[in-house]
Amino acid sequence: MGRQKARRSRPAGVRGRHVLLVAVDGADLGLLPGAPVSFAAYWAEVDARARAAARTGRLVLLRPLVAFDYARFCDQHRLDPRSAAALAAYEALPVPEQELTEYLGDPPEVLLNVLRYEREAWATGLRSKAVLAAVVEEHGPVAERELRGEAGKMLDALLDGAQAGDELTLVAKAAGLSLGAHAGAVRLVGGRPALDDRDRGRLETLLAAALPTSATGVAALTSAPAGSAAERVLVWELSPAGLVPSEHGELILAPDGPRSGSPKAEYLPGFALTRR
Repeated sequence: MGRQKARRSRPAGVRGRHVLLVAVDGADLGLLPGAPVSFAAYWAEVDARARAAARTGRLVLLRPLVAFDYARFCDQHRLDPRSAAALAAYEALPVPEQELTEYLGDPPEVLLNVLRYEREAWATGLRSKAVLAAVVEEHGPVAERELRGEAGKMLDALLDGAQAGDELTLVAKAAGLSLGAHAGAVRLVGGRPALDDRDRGRLETLLAAALPTSATGVAALTSAPAGSAAERVLVWELSPAGLVPSEHGELILAPDGPRSGSPKAEYLPGFALTRR
């Protein structure tokens, strides 16, 4: 899941940045003022705008449109979501640069797949942050700090048993509804398994939001196969008790059997988590 992209240093002479807010499927085109009827035509226009902005020497960053958040923003500010003024106001909201996707000149179809993944990651983060905001409103800022601290300890315990090249995935549901899902690639930092800052932050936020909602779900640590060997998938179930090693990994993650073309997988209970 996802794509790991190195942050590029800006060449000499680069000034400023250009941020594009873009829809990533046809269902969301109706939210945009003056958008073409055809999604293919719209996406060709996005590609052309990104290429043109990149030729100016500016850093080009893309932000996927999350429909439910845009609708909430417009309702909160009494704006017509199909107006240019509403879209401009939403685009002007400050966003940390590390949460945006840098345009690297990818072909249009590759860029679309990356941003569809990013749209789901953004949606997960927005739902999770809404849960944490409610916790803060009821219990104060210290409650969020404690939840994030607990989530960080769980992630550290998972990473203690990981290897470079593994993928850590977390999926959570609360009250029967999807809270979200995210995955990150494990790499070595200072000789220790770690996640990059963006994936670490996203997984920690999701896990912190899962704790006060008594969410259910699953965490999995997948090791890529070596040669003809099967993938090894270590599985934990998410429950009010935290992450518990699960013997039902295949039933949870592959209830209909392996997908065509997927590598064979061996599902095993995860190791007992030891908090630092």
